[in-house]
Amino acid sequence: MKLYSDRKKKHQISEEGFTLLKKRLAAEKSFSGNNKDKCIYKTGADLKSDIKRSSLTGFTLLEVLISAAIVSVLSVVMYAVFSSGVTTWKKAREMRFLEKNVFGSLRELTTDLRNCLKITTLPVTGGSDRISFPGLIKKNTEKELGLITYYFDEDSSSIIKSAETYAEALNEEESKEKGIGKALVGNIDRFSLSYCYLDTDTELYDWRDDWEPEDDSAEIPRAVKVLVELDRDGRKISVEKLILIPMGLSGRKGSFK
Repeated sequence: MKLYSDRKKKHQISEEGFTLLKKRLAAEKSFSGNNKDKCIYKTGADLKSDIKRSSLTGFTLLEVLISAAIVSVLSVVMYAVFSSGVTTWKKAREMRFLEKNVFGSLRELTTDLRNCLKITTLPVTGGSDRISFPGLIKKNTEKELGLITYYFDEDSSSIIKSAETYAEALNEEESKEKGIGKALVGNIDRFSLSYCYLDTDTELYDWRDDWEPEDDSAEIPRAVKVLVELDRDGRKISVEKLILIPMGLSGRKGSFK
Protein backbone atom coordinates (compact mmCIF):
# COMPACT_ATOMS: atom_id res chain seq x y z
CA MET A 1 0.00 0.00 0.00
CA LYS A 2 2.83 2.35 0.82
CA LEU A 3 4.46 1.66 -2.56
CA TYR A 4 1.19 2.41 -4.35
CA SER A 5 0.75 5.66 -2.46
CA ASP A 6 4.31 6.76 -3.35
CA ARG A 7 3.68 6.09 -7.02
CA LYS A 8 0.40 7.98 -6.84
CA LYS A 9 2.20 10.87 -5.17
CA LYS A 10 4.79 10.90 -7.94
CA HIS A 11 2.04 10.84 -10.53
CA GLN A 12 0.30 13.75 -8.83
CA ILE A 13 3.52 15.79 -8.80
CA SER A 14 4.11 15.17 -12.47
CA GLU A 15 0.56 16.22 -13.26
CA GLU A 16 1.06 19.42 -11.34
CA GLY A 17 4.25 20.08 -13.26
CA PHE A 18 2.52 19.43 -16.57
CA THR A 19 -0.28 21.80 -15.56
CA LEU A 20 2.27 24.53 -14.79
CA LEU A 21 4.00 23.90 -18.12
CA LYS A 22 0.70 24.27 -19.97
CA LYS A 23 -0.02 27.55 -18.23
CA ARG A 24 3.47 28.82 -19.08
CA LEU A 25 3.12 27.87 -22.76
CA ALA A 26 -0.29 29.53 -22.91
CA ALA A 27 1.18 32.71 -21.41
CA GLU A 28 4.05 32.71 -23.90
CA LYS A 29 1.67 32.12 -26.77
CA SER A 30 -0.45 35.01 -25.64
CA PHE A 31 2.66 37.17 -25.31
CA SER A 32 3.85 36.23 -28.79
CA GLY A 33 0.42 37.05 -30.22
CA ASN A 34 0.51 40.54 -28.76
CA ASN A 35 4.18 41.17 -29.64
CA LYS A 36 4.67 39.64 -33.05
CA ASP A 37 7.34 42.14 -34.02
CA LYS A 38 9.35 41.57 -30.83
CA CYS A 39 9.21 37.82 -30.32
CA ILE A 40 8.94 35.26 -33.10
CA TYR A 41 8.86 31.51 -32.49
CA LYS A 42 9.85 29.29 -35.37
CA THR A 43 9.21 25.65 -35.93
CA GLY A 44 11.91 23.07 -36.70
CA ALA A 45 11.10 23.19 -40.43
CA ASP A 46 11.51 26.98 -40.47
CA LEU A 47 14.91 26.73 -38.75
CA LYS A 48 16.12 24.14 -41.29
CA SER A 49 14.98 26.37 -44.13
CA ASP A 50 16.88 29.36 -42.68
CA ILE A 51 20.07 27.32 -42.23
CA LYS A 52 19.88 26.08 -45.80
CA ARG A 53 19.30 29.59 -47.11
CA SER A 54 22.24 31.06 -45.11
CA SER A 55 24.60 28.35 -46.42
CA LEU A 56 23.81 29.36 -50.00
CA THR A 57 24.75 33.02 -49.43
CA GLY A 58 28.47 34.24 -49.69
CA PHE A 59 30.75 37.02 -51.00
CA THR A 60 29.83 38.90 -54.12
CA LEU A 61 32.17 39.04 -57.13
CA LEU A 62 32.99 42.69 -56.41
CA GLU A 63 34.00 41.86 -52.84
CA VAL A 64 36.24 39.04 -54.03
CA LEU A 65 37.92 41.30 -56.64
CA ILE A 66 38.53 44.07 -54.09
CA SER A 67 40.03 41.60 -51.62
CA ALA A 68 42.29 40.12 -54.30
CA ALA A 69 43.46 43.61 -55.34
CA ILE A 70 44.32 44.55 -51.73
CA VAL A 71 46.23 41.31 -51.19
CA SER A 72 48.14 41.84 -54.47
CA VAL A 73 49.15 45.40 -53.56
CA LEU A 74 50.32 44.34 -50.09
CA SER A 75 52.31 41.46 -51.59
CA VAL A 76 54.06 43.77 -54.08
CA VAL A 77 54.93 46.30 -51.36
CA MET A 78 56.26 43.61 -49.02
CA TYR A 79 58.35 42.05 -51.80
CA ALA A 80 59.79 45.45 -52.81
CA VAL A 81 60.77 46.24 -49.21
CA PHE A 82 62.31 42.80 -48.70
CA SER A 83 64.18 42.90 -52.03
CA SER A 84 65.54 46.39 -51.28
CA GLY A 85 66.75 45.26 -47.87
CA VAL A 86 68.50 42.21 -49.29
CA THR A 87 70.17 44.28 -52.04
CA THR A 88 71.42 46.86 -49.51
CA TRP A 89 72.74 44.11 -47.25
CA LYS A 90 74.61 42.46 -50.15
CA LYS A 91 76.19 45.75 -51.23
CA ALA A 92 77.29 46.54 -47.68
CA ARG A 93 78.76 43.07 -47.28
CA GLU A 94 80.61 43.37 -50.60
CA MET A 95 82.01 46.78 -49.62
CA ARG A 96 83.18 45.50 -46.22
CA PHE A 97 84.84 42.53 -47.90
CA LEU A 98 86.53 44.83 -50.43
CA GLU A 99 87.78 47.19 -47.72
CA LYS A 100 89.13 44.23 -45.78
CA ASN A 101 91.08 43.05 -48.84
CA VAL A 102 92.44 46.56 -49.48
CA PHE A 103 93.77 46.93 -45.93
CA GLY A 104 95.19 43.41 -46.09
CA SER A 105 97.04 44.24 -49.32
CA LEU A 106 98.44 47.44 -47.83
CA ARG A 107 99.66 45.56 -44.77
CA GLU A 108 101.46 43.08 -47.01
CA LEU A 109 103.02 45.88 -49.07
CA THR A 110 104.09 47.67 -45.88
CA THR A 111 105.82 44.55 -44.53
CA ASP A 112 107.69 43.93 -47.79
CA LEU A 113 108.81 47.56 -48.19
CA ARG A 114 110.10 47.82 -44.63
CA ASN A 115 112.20 44.71 -45.27
CA CYS A 116 113.55 46.14 -48.51
CA LEU A 117 117.29 45.55 -49.10
CA LYS A 118 119.88 47.75 -50.79
CA ILE A 119 121.40 45.77 -53.66
CA THR A 120 123.17 47.40 -56.58
CA THR A 121 122.24 44.72 -59.13
CA LEU A 122 118.58 44.86 -58.07
CA PRO A 123 117.79 48.54 -57.46
CA VAL A 124 114.46 49.91 -56.35
CA THR A 125 112.48 51.15 -59.34
CA GLY A 126 108.98 52.51 -59.50
CA GLY A 127 106.36 54.52 -61.30
CA SER A 128 103.01 56.04 -60.43
CA ASP A 129 101.31 52.61 -60.32
CA ARG A 130 104.22 50.16 -60.05
CA ILE A 131 107.15 49.48 -57.72
CA SER A 132 109.85 46.79 -57.71
CA PHE A 133 112.40 46.26 -54.94
CA PRO A 134 114.72 43.51 -53.65
CA GLY A 135 113.72 41.48 -50.64
CA LEU A 136 113.34 38.02 -49.20
CA ILE A 137 110.80 35.82 -50.95
CA LYS A 138 109.50 32.41 -50.03
CA LYS A 139 110.60 29.72 -52.46
CA ASN A 140 109.17 26.29 -51.66
CA THR A 141 109.80 26.07 -47.91
CA GLU A 142 112.83 28.39 -47.67
CA LYS A 143 113.39 32.13 -48.08
CA GLU A 144 115.84 33.52 -50.56
CA LEU A 145 116.81 36.79 -52.18
CA GLY A 146 114.51 37.94 -54.95
CA LEU A 147 112.66 40.81 -56.60
CA ILE A 148 109.20 41.78 -55.38
CA THR A 149 106.87 43.78 -57.61
CA TYR A 150 103.53 45.44 -56.90
CA TYR A 151 101.56 46.99 -59.75
CA PHE A 152 98.07 47.95 -60.90
CA ASP A 153 96.53 45.93 -63.72
CA GLU A 154 93.98 48.08 -65.57
CA ASP A 155 92.39 45.16 -67.43
CA SER A 156 91.32 43.42 -64.23
CA SER A 157 91.31 46.54 -62.00
CA SER A 158 93.44 44.61 -59.54
CA ILE A 159 96.56 45.11 -57.47
CA ILE A 160 99.01 42.39 -58.50
CA LYS A 161 102.01 41.07 -56.59
CA SER A 162 104.75 39.04 -58.26
CA ALA A 163 107.90 37.55 -56.74
CA GLU A 164 110.96 36.38 -58.69
CA THR A 165 114.17 34.82 -57.55
CA TYR A 166 117.44 36.66 -58.01
CA ALA A 167 118.31 34.55 -61.07
CA GLU A 168 114.88 35.04 -62.64
CA ALA A 169 115.04 38.80 -62.06
CA LEU A 170 118.40 39.06 -63.83
CA ASN A 171 117.20 36.91 -66.74
CA GLU A 172 114.54 38.87 -68.63
CA GLU A 173 113.28 35.85 -70.60
CA GLU A 174 112.66 33.84 -67.44
CA SER A 175 111.05 36.87 -65.90
CA LYS A 176 108.54 37.12 -68.76
CA GLU A 177 107.72 33.42 -68.56
CA LYS A 178 107.07 33.84 -64.84
CA GLY A 179 103.67 35.41 -65.46
CA ILE A 180 101.81 38.24 -63.75
CA GLY A 181 101.75 36.86 -60.21
CA LYS A 182 98.75 36.83 -57.92
CA ALA A 183 95.94 39.36 -57.54
CA LEU A 184 95.72 40.76 -54.01
CA VAL A 185 92.50 42.74 -54.43
CA GLY A 186 90.20 43.53 -57.35
CA ASN A 187 87.59 46.14 -58.30
CA ILE A 188 90.02 48.98 -57.65
CA ASP A 189 89.56 52.33 -59.42
CA ARG A 190 92.98 53.78 -58.67
CA PHE A 191 96.32 52.64 -57.28
CA SER A 192 98.82 55.47 -57.01
CA LEU A 193 102.38 55.60 -55.64
CA SER A 194 104.64 58.54 -54.80
CA TYR A 195 108.19 58.49 -53.48
CA CYS A 196 109.87 60.62 -50.85
CA TYR A 197 113.41 61.81 -51.52
CA LEU A 198 115.87 64.25 -50.00
CA ASP A 199 116.64 67.31 -52.07
CA THR A 200 120.39 67.81 -51.53
CA ASP A 201 120.22 71.49 -52.48
CA THR A 202 117.53 72.52 -50.03
CA GLU A 203 117.97 69.67 -47.48
CA LEU A 204 114.20 69.22 -47.62
CA TYR A 205 112.14 66.12 -48.29
CA ASP A 206 109.91 66.20 -51.34
CA TRP A 207 107.72 63.81 -53.34
CA ARG A 208 107.83 62.59 -56.92
CA ASP A 209 105.80 60.13 -59.03
CA ASP A 210 108.64 57.88 -60.18
CA TRP A 211 111.85 56.37 -58.82
CA GLU A 212 114.81 55.64 -61.05
CA PRO A 213 118.23 55.63 -59.28
CA GLU A 214 121.08 57.28 -61.13
CA ASP A 215 124.64 56.01 -61.58
CA ASP A 216 123.86 52.55 -60.17
CA SER A 217 123.62 54.04 -56.70
CA ALA A 218 120.78 51.71 -55.70
CA GLU A 219 119.31 54.56 -53.73
CA ILE A 220 116.16 53.74 -51.79
CA PRO A 221 113.33 56.25 -51.23
CA ARG A 222 112.84 57.54 -47.70
CA ALA A 223 109.17 56.62 -47.80
CA VAL A 224 106.43 55.55 -50.17
CA LYS A 225 102.93 57.01 -50.14
CA VAL A 226 100.20 54.66 -51.37
CA LEU A 227 96.73 55.80 -52.44
CA VAL A 228 93.89 53.38 -53.19
CA GLU A 229 90.49 54.63 -54.36
CA LEU A 230 87.19 52.78 -54.71
CA ASP A 231 83.83 53.91 -56.06
CA ARG A 232 80.83 51.63 -55.57
CA ASP A 233 77.31 52.87 -56.36
CA GLY A 234 78.22 56.48 -55.63
CA ARG A 235 80.07 55.67 -52.42
CA LYS A 236 83.70 56.75 -52.73
CA ILE A 237 86.38 55.35 -50.45
CA SER A 238 89.94 56.62 -50.41
CA VAL A 239 92.67 54.87 -48.42
CA GLU A 240 96.07 56.52 -48.06
CA LYS A 241 99.07 55.03 -46.28
CA LEU A 242 102.56 56.36 -45.65
CA ILE A 243 105.21 53.64 -45.49
CA LEU A 244 108.60 54.54 -44.03
CA ILE A 245 111.54 52.47 -45.31
CA PRO A 246 114.32 51.94 -42.73
CA MET A 247 117.05 51.43 -45.37
CA GLY A 248 116.03 54.65 -47.12
CA LEU A 249 116.09 56.74 -43.94
CA SER A 250 119.77 56.00 -43.31
CA GLY A 251 122.27 58.67 -44.31
CA ARG A 252 121.81 62.42 -44.29
CA LYS A 253 118.76 63.78 -42.51
CA GLY A 254 116.52 66.51 -43.80
CA SER A 255 113.19 68.11 -42.96
CA PHE A 256 109.81 68.26 -44.71
CA LYS A 257 108.58 71.35 -46.46
